[in-house]
Amino acid sequence: MSGADQKLPQKEASLFKKVLRAYEQKQYKTGLKYAKQILQNPKCERHGETLCMKGLLLNYLGKKEEALDKVKRGLKCNLQSHVCWHVYGLVHRSEKEFGTAIKAYVNSLRIEKDNQTVLKDLAILQVHIRDFEGFCDTRHKLLIQNGGRRGSWIGYALACHLLNDYETALQVLSTCRGTEGDPNTPPNRPDPAASEMRCYELHLLIEAGHKEEALSFIESQSKNIVDKVWLWQTKAELLIEFNRRSEAQRLYTQLLASNPDNIAYVEGLEKCIEVFSSEAKLELYRQLKEKHNRSQIILIRTMSILPIGPELEGLLDKFLRKNLNKGMPPLWNTLKFMCASDPKKAILVDKLATGYLLNLEQNCKFHPDDREFEPPTTYSWTLYFLAGLRDWQEKHSSALELINKLIEHTPTHIEAYMLKARTMKRAGDPIEAAKVIDEGRSLDTADRFINNKCAKYLLRADQVDLAIERMTEFIREGRSTLEHLDDYQTSWFQIELARTYIRQDKRGHALRCCHQIAGHFEDFFEDQLDFHAYCIRKTTLTSYVSLLRFEDNLRSHKFYFQAAIMAIEIYVSLHDRAYQSQSEEFDEHMTQDMIKKKKKKQLKEQAKNKQKSKTASQDVGKNDSISDDKEQDKFEPSKLASTADPLGEAMKFITPLQNFAIGRIETHTHAYEVYKRKHKYLLMAQAIKRGMKIDPDNPAIHTCIIDFVLQISSLPDMDNTLITKIIFMEKSKMLAGSDPFTYTNEYLSKHQFSLPHIVAGIQSMHQLQPDNLEQNLENIITLDDDLQGITLEICVKVCKLLESKTFGQCTTQLKEYREKCRKLYPLAPCFNPIPPLANSVEPPKIEHVN
Repeated sequence: MSGADQKLPQKEASLFKKVLRAYEQKQYKTGLKYAKQILQNPKCERHGETLCMKGLLLNYLGKKEEALDKVKRGLKCNLQSHVCWHVYGLVHRSEKEFGTAIKAYVNSLRIEKDNQTVLKDLAILQVHIRDFEGFCDTRHKLLIQNGGRRGSWIGYALACHLLNDYETALQVLSTCRGTEGDPNTPPNRPDPAASEMRCYELHLLIEAGHKEEALSFIESQSKNIVDKVWLWQTKAELLIEFNRRSEAQRLYTQLLASNPDNIAYVEGLEKCIEVFSSEAKLELYRQLKEKHNRSQIILIRTMSILPIGPELEGLLDKFLRKNLNKGMPPLWNTLKFMCASDPKKAILVDKLATGYLLNLEQNCKFHPDDREFEPPTTYSWTLYFLAGLRDWQEKHSSALELINKLIEHTPTHIEAYMLKARTMKRAGDPIEAAKVIDEGRSLDTADRFINNKCAKYLLRADQVDLAIERMTEFIREGRSTLEHLDDYQTSWFQIELARTYIRQDKRGHALRCCHQIAGHFEDFFEDQLDFHAYCIRKTTLTSYVSLLRFEDNLRSHKFYFQAAIMAIEIYVSLHDRAYQSQSEEFDEHMTQDMIKKKKKKQLKEQAKNKQKSKTASQDVGKNDSISDDKEQDKFEPSKLASTADPLGEAMKFITPLQNFAIGRIETHTHAYEVYKRKHKYLLMAQAIKRGMKIDPDNPAIHTCIIDFVLQISSLPDMDNTLITKIIFMEKSKMLAGSDPFTYTNEYLSKHQFSLPHIVAGIQSMHQLQPDNLEQNLENIITLDDDLQGITLEICVKVCKLLESKTFGQCTTQLKEYREKCRKLYPLAPCFNPIPPLANSVEPPKIEHVN
């Protein structure tokens, strides 16, 4: 069959229709059988559309390479078929090659420009890659072709909205209202799809800034909107903006009656009544408490505003007795916000709880004058509550004493083991914390939550094998645990596992975890592909727009951020290690010509090895059964750790953070470290400048500023004088016109009571004046009582600085500093004179608890 004559005989044409029907019904093997029958005819063996459909069916059966080969052959046989181009686009779409797929769809539309199936597929990919202009154009064509369907109007309105063309979108939605109506919906009941459209139109009016029209829209269309709670809340917010507070107050009063524990309704009521003083707020909450005496939110807000006195003590007493008697585990978390806002209230709560404990021990009552005796569980929950309070106050020894008493009283109290483990962790002993929570897990092996917590604590104690064993208990047999956790996108486990591998200096394994987490977020982004058509079909437009905006900022999530930061740090350390070994390789007595020859020889060897590995990978790729292994090999730890361009790999993580986590200071400090090693001085200045916009006094930013000044001070004369001028102009702005020594002294004076700032300032001072060693050491090991920001992490950081001999040989100062830290954190083994892990590669093993 020639390329010009692609018409099938009658028998084969009927078979081709069966192929299409089998594809639509997802009967791929049946369709493949019909396609083979067509191609067995010598006259039809070069029929392009059949070859393409066979390739498409093979693609759905998992034979990717053979499928692409068939589709390419079919396309070559018939370049004038819109079906061939459409199938070519579908195959590339399944491989997530969206740019190629869009080009194929466009070529298909050049041949048959009114094909609605291709137009819909094109629109989906355009919105997926955020080509909103193309999406709007495609949706407009679909509206012109099929203006009788509501979906066409909705799709075009949505496209205009995404282009911020609010007026056109509102006009389209207004026109669309005439075409709506479900004959199956009773006359007194609003149509759910029409209700969703009106909610979306209201959302669009508010976003466009037409708030008066939005209020009028609510009043005219409220009977057609099903979600009355959202409608009332939106109307109340608009009424407040127009200063119609009495009407808004009535709405919030109705909302609060339906849900008195919704904090948003309480805050909205505050705005309506315009209460700003504590006395006015207190009066409001007293009135609300009388109406909603069972609302816990209102009671806690009342206690938060009340000053220390008999009234507050009476409310607290009643609240604590009621919840301790019931046995409420999250009781302390409920009061934590109130105690954090006023430390004196934390003292009052401690006093009340301590009194309860003494009376329960002596009389089995909260107070000697009480008539009824309390059950034994009340005593255990009082111990639990008070231990949580002491842990929050960082009185770890006192908290542990109470928890041990609780475990002795109730040995099966699982929450007590979890609290003890958390206290040990905060006190700086992760190994003992892991032992405790593993013991608590053994009390209820069917509890998935405590099992996961146990795995996390075991990883923090560097017990990888035991942590994986714990996770295996809730995984079906026959699969690798790590593969199963990766398939289920268990990011929290992979983050903790990566941190463990970093501590064990297994950088390749840590990088594998980081890349797997990054892969999860790529999957999250690709998952929206299924919702582009679904949300328009189901008219869930407000949620769909929220989904698109959430996906656009997906990589600002804490899991991705933590994985990216770890990956950047590892790649920077790999670069530094390679640079150091390269520097050691060239002898200082070698001439420049000798160094050039040796580098040239190394480059040739690297190119040869690269070609060998490329050939080997091509040979492996010939077999379909090995393709999955090849996919796994890209996360092979040894390959990840031996990358030829670690800074290039680090940039793959830096770029998303700069786009989506620009408000985090770590984004810019880590970008600075990468640009520093790439000798990109303007980008280094840009990173510092962005960081200074967030927090100009941040310790990490101050360290970067001084390092930047020292870096550019050693620069040779540059050919481009404009770049030099910009760099030194930015330097002057960073230092506020002074020199680095004066700037650092002023920084230390400004933050003389903040330990993190002092550490950063002393590090910078040591870089500027390394001769003044004794004074720098004396300042950095200071732990006075009036210092703020003293944490376990900052103390460990200073210890590592002293151990790394950044300040030279300072054994005496290190010993003195360890002694000071041991007094602050007596339970932390890392401040012992000889750390327990110093002389052994393997950490102490935790015994299995069955």
